[in-house]
Amino acid sequence: MDRENRSPTSRITQEVLKALCEGNHEAYRLVYLEYADPLTNYIERLTGRRSVAEDLVQEIMACIWAKHASIHIHTSLKSYLYTTARNAVSNYRRGRQPVWSAEFGKEWVPETEFNSKTDEMLIAGDIAMLVQLAMLHMPRQRRLICELKNGDGLSNDEIAGRLGISKAAVEKQVSYARREFREIFGQLFFI
Repeated sequence: MDRENRSPTSRITQEVLKALCEGNHEAYRLVYLEYADPLTNYIERLTGRRSVAEDLVQEIMACIWAKHASIHIHTSLKSYLYTTARNAVSNYRRGRQPVWSAEFGKEWVPETEFNSKTDEMLIAGDIAMLVQLAMLHMPRQRRLICELKNGDGLSNDEIAGRLGISKAAVEKQVSYARREFREIFGQLFFI
């Protein structure tokens, strides 16, 4: 394998990625060994459930293999897989489970309405509580800007006018708040 085409933290080269797209089993095995555990840990942090994480990673990896010929990665394999993982978690939280279809590949269909609605209400309550806790630890001005932006739905210009500060200062505080929320919620939550 050519070391020049590798990222410093990955054993996956462009050649391995190309071989995967061509249906090479060894390339798939290398991708699986490199990313299955980190993806499982990532999804477990997002869902709080190891069994769900393991199931979703198996679905992701099965889908990667099933669609290897049509995969087009525009960034990096790692980014592609983590984005796929976030999407899988999002679908899981919406109560949609993967169902394999030989004709169309992987499709998502809803679970029973009762489980989906109950899970959504529990997750929404948990997220609201975490948002409030995170905001308690923010500086007063940043917290106020978040409340005006999210609670009152004001634009950055409107917030700047109301608080008597520049729009750039509002944007900077919103950026800091986003960073804090991303640390707490991963890439799933944006204000």
